[in-house]
Formats: sequence, C-alpha cells, structure tokens
Amino acid sequence: MFKKIFVALALSVAMLIVSIALGLGIIHLTDFIYYIDIEALDIPANSGYSRDVILENYNAVMDYLSPFNTEEFHLPSMAYSPTGAVHFEECKVIFNAIYLWGAIGFVFVALMLLFYRDRFTRRLAGILTLCLPLVAGGAMAVDFDTTFVIFHKLLFNNMNWIFDPRFDPIISVLPQEFFMHCGIFIAVCIVIGALILFLGKKNDKKKT
Repeated sequence: MFKKIFVALALSVAMLIVSIALGLGIIHLTDFIYYIDIEALDIPANSGYSRDVILENYNAVMDYLSPFNTEEFHLPSMAYSPTGAVHFEECKVIFNAIYLWGAIGFVFVALMLLFYRDRFTRRLAGILTLCLPLVAGGAMAVDFDTTFVIFHKLLFNNMNWIFDPRFDPIISVLPQEFFMHCGIFIAVCIVIGALILFLGKKNDKKKT
C-alpha cells in the first residue's frame, strides 16, 4: 500500500507540472486569453494606449519569454526600467523551468499511463492532483488580490514585480484580471489532467 501511495504522489506531482506547462504553453502560443481580454476589459481605454501599441509590446514580451529566444529584453514602443527588465528576465527563467520540467513530466506520465494502470494508484493520483486547483481556486475566490501577492512572493525573492506605471507602463496593459483568467485556464488544464488519471481504464491482471 505504501508503494502505491508513493507512486500516486509522484504521478500527481508529474501531472501537475505537465498540466501547468501545457496550460502555460497554450496561453503563450495562442495568446487567446489576451485577445479576448483586450476587448472584454477595454484595455486600450483604461491604459490610454492604442490597440496596435498594446499588442506590439505584449507580443514583444511573449516573444522574449519563449524558451527559443536568446535576445535581451526590449519593448519596441514603451519605456521600461532596469528593474522591470530584470523582472522579465526572472519570469523567463521560470517559464523555461516549467517547460523543461513539463517535458520531463510528460515522459514520466506517458510511461505510467501505458505501463502502470493500477486503478487505486491512478484514482488516488487524480484526487491528489485536484488539490492544487481547489485550494488555489478557493483562495482566489475569497481574496484574489492577496492570493496574487502571495503567489509573487513565493516565486520571486525581490520586489521587482511591483511595477510603477510611470517607469514601466507595460503594467497598465497587463491588468490583474488577465492573470486571473490565465490562472483559471491553467486550473482547468489541471482538472482535465486529474480526470485523465482518475477515469483511466483499469488494467489489472486477472486472477486465474
């Protein structure tokens, strides 16, 4: 039993990482959430920048955060501070780590789904995988602002993420609601990953 619990925990952690990497990758590659939010949140009117300028600089940030981009941080038509540039450099390190561990986790999960289909282990892993989105979702529902701050304090060991719009106007086109929507989408990806584990077909050997 202990072995099954340990395997379930390992599988749960791997699925969490894979789901987060997949959700982040979809957001990163398609930008569909931002294209919805730019209209839904009326970002041009609230920021004072035209849609073209907003997308030009948003796309520059997303291109920079790509693991295949080796260029230094630069915004084409918005000013930015040295600390702002450092923050995006730190974000890039986190993005790269998520994608790398996501790829490793994917291999592990795929092998486990193919060759280790013990129903108890997979269902326990599915339940454990659900814990993160449930806790995070509950925290965001109660107090998103505090959750947002705690999230940044956990990921960063400095205060560079607190942007002053006078020196880093990019923050005016990246409202908190956008990050909340990204978080919700990633949580949905985690739930789907958990369901894949929980509802997987039984492959126990029949007793003779």
